[in-house]
Amino acid sequence: MPRALAPEGIDAALDFIGGDALEVFLTLLDRPERLASIVEADAAVRGGHYVWVRPDSAPLTELGRLVDEGRLTVPIAKTLPKPGGSAARPHSREAGPHRRPGSVFGLTLPRAGNPASAIAAS
Repeated sequence: MPRALAPEGIDAALDFIGGDALEVFLTLLDRPERLASIVEADAAVRGGHYVWVRPDSAPLTELGRLVDEGRLTVPIAKTLPKPGGSAARPHSREAGPHRRPGSVFGLTLPRAGNPASAIAAS
């Protein structure tokens, strides 16, 4: 199933939900050191990075301000369809034991003339 999400693999992944997402990202990445997780400490053991975060609204407010001012942007080369054809719904994830509810979004980012795939989960 992971290869169906990104047949050519992905260049980098940010894991904000944990659980099965870690395995999916590691399957799709050819370089595990390009994985960062804020919820799965096991990411570091598997070659990626575990990033401890402290909930704090001040940095998020600053990021929002930079986006509003146009000083922080993410160039998007391509958008992927969402399941079920609904433009309003991302890929969803149900809550369960050791699983948080969340969404997985797919992005394709440009890279030196050759589009690179990345998947971000939140």
